[in-house]
Amino acid sequence: VQKSAVSDTLYWTALSQISRRDTGTAIATLRNYRRQYPGEKMMYASLLNECEALIELGDKATAAKVVQEALNDANPERARAEWLSTRLGAAQ
Repeated sequence: VQKSAVSDTLYWTALSQISRRDTGTAIATLRNYRRQYPGEKMMYASLLNECEALIELGDKATAAKVVQEALNDANPERARAEWLSTRLGAAQ
């Protein structure tokens, strides 16, 4: 239970950072979340949120790499990943 609470806190901290437009810090927090808690329930959502944050920063090349990780049949948000991938392809 404690591990889940800590991982959830880290994920939601990143979303809070995004909402405060602290985008660079949020990206680092999302990466830390995945590194420290691989396979957690919000892993795919963290990839997609990182992708959107990278797009906001104008780093479309890195965003395209991140979204490729999210294009996985296990991702419950696969449609969102496909939409982001299409968006990135149109922007290049």
